[in-house]
Amino acid sequence: MKDLQSTSKETEDILNKIKNKYDIIQAKDSSLRTQISNHSYEISKYITEIKNVDSRIDLYDHGKCPTCTSDLTTDYHKGLKNSLDKDRKDLVEKKDQIQKLIDEHEDSRKKLADAS
Repeated sequence: MKDLQSTSKETEDILNKIKNKYDIIQAKDSSLRTQISNHSYEISKYITEIKNVDSRIDLYDHGKCPTCTSDLTTDYHKGLKNSLDKDRKDLVEKKDQIQKLIDEHEDSRKKLADAS
């Protein structure tokens, strides 16, 4: 009878340890999902900003103002376009960095899923 009680207690301890590890994995997974969601939101904001910059760059690429047809190829306008090109490059780099974080979080979630 004592052996049965001892085995029962050991089994209960093992189950509690498993449950605790499972709860830890679930908490980590939830945290990763939240971070992925937040980063995805950031990426969508960067994509919108990139599209806005692209539309402004497109004006300079055509060389003429679509409203008044004035020339947009002067040194002043070239400087503005170069500034927009730099802004676009910076936005794309930031978006790519955040995408890399998302990919890392997704990999971590896969590892957690494999571990559970």
